Amino acid sequence: MPSIIILRSSYPEKRAVINKTNNEYYFRNIRYNPVYALKVIISKINSVVTKKRSINWDAHAVVSYPLNRSSVIHTFNTIVKTKTKWCSTYETMIPRTNETSRRAWKYDDNYTADKYTLRLFELLKQSSCFSIIALSECNYKMQLDYMNKAKIPDADIIKNKMTVLHPPQELLTTADEINKKYEIAPICLNLFFVGHELYRKGGEQILYALERLKDKYEFKLTIIGSIESYGDYASRSTKEDSIKISGIINSANYLTYYDKLSNEQVLEVAKNSHIGLLPTLADTYGFSVLEMQACGCPVISTDVRALKEINNDECGWIITVPKDFSGEALFETIEQRALLKKTIEDKLYDTFTDIFNGKYNLADKALKSMERIEKHHNPRHYADQLNKIYASGSRK
Repeated sequence: MPSIIILRSSYPEKRAVINKTNNEYYFRNIRYNPVYALKVIISKINSVVTKKRSINWDAHAVVSYPLNRSSVIHTFNTIVKTKTKWCSTYETMIPRTNETSRRAWKYDDNYTADKYTLRLFELLKQSSCFSIIALSECNYKMQLDYMNKAKIPDADIIKNKMTVLHPPQELLTTADEINKKYEIAPICLNLFFVGHELYRKGGEQILYALERLKDKYEFKLTIIGSIESYGDYASRSTKEDSIKISGIINSANYLTYYDKLSNEQVLEVAKNSHIGLLPTLADTYGFSVLEMQACGCPVISTDVRALKEINNDECGWIITVPKDFSGEALFETIEQRALLKKTIEDKLYDTFTDIFNGKYNLADKALKSMERIEKHHNPRHYADQLNKIYASGSRK
C-alpha cells in the first residue's frame, strides 16, 4: 500500500484527497521552496510592469527532493515535474493556467495555447503521471474539448490516463430524522443559502425573488455569505448592488444573515432547513449541494457545469439557464448577464410559488437526496476506486 504525498492542504484537497483512503498521508509544502517563491515574486512584478496577468505558478510544482519509491503524489489542479509517480484530481481543466482558465479558446477558431501551457501538457504525457481524475463528466468533456481545440500533440496519451470520480460525501442524517422533520407539513418553510461569493452563487436573485413573495407566504431564509463579495467574473456585481442587498437584509423580517459560520454550524443550519439553495451563475462543482443533500435538505440549483450531474428534479429542483457547449452559463456580455439573472430570478419565483402552494412532497425529495448521496458519493466506494488508482500507479 503506497504512502500518499500531498503538496497542499486547502479545502479541495481536504474534500477529495486527504485521508480518503487508509493509506498514510504526508504533507510537503512546495510554497516554502525558494525557487517556487522566487518565481512567484518575479511573475507578479512582471505583471505590474507589463500590465498583463502573471503566470499561474500554482498550475505546477517541481519536486526535486527524493521521495520513498513506494510513495505516490496526489495533487488537486496541479501538475508535478518529478520522477515520483503522481496523479491529479482537477475541477475544470488541467493544467490550470491563465490560458486554460480564459474562455476565449471556446470562441476563437484560430486559438493556440501559449508555450507555458504546452510545456505543462508535456508533463501530463510523461510516464510519472499515471492518472488524471476529473471531478465530473463535465470536467472530463471540457478537457477533451480544450485539447482538441488547442491541437495538443499526442493528446490520446493524456486521454488514456483520464477518468471520472465524483467526490465522497458522508450521510449527515437518517431517514427517521428526515421523516420527523417533514411529518407535519410546516406552516413556515426554512430556506437556506450558503456561499461566500453571494452574488456569483445567486444570492442576489434569491432575495429579489423572495421580496416579490414575502407578502403572500410565510417563510424563513438563512443566508451565509459575504455582502462585500461583489465584482466576481460571472455576476460583475458592483458596490451599488451590495448597497441594495444590504438594504434588503437589514429590513427583511424573514431573514437571518451571517457573514461566516464554522462548517459544523453550517451543517447544523442545513439539517434544520427544509430547502437548500444554490441558483449559481457559475460554479465548478457545487460541494454545498452534496452537503445539503446529505443533511436531508433538497436543493434548488441551476444546471451549470456539474450541477446537473449531482441534482435533478426527483431529489430537488433544476433551473435551466442559457449555456454554452461546455455547460457554462452565458455571462460574457451585459445582455447575457441580464438575461441570466432574470432567468434565475423568475424561475426561482415560479419554483418558490409552487413549493409554498404545496405542489411537492418535500419529504420524498429529501429522502431521495439522501439516497443519491449514498449511491453516488459513498466514501467507501470512493476509497475503493482511489485505491485502485493508487495501486495502478505504484505498480508502474
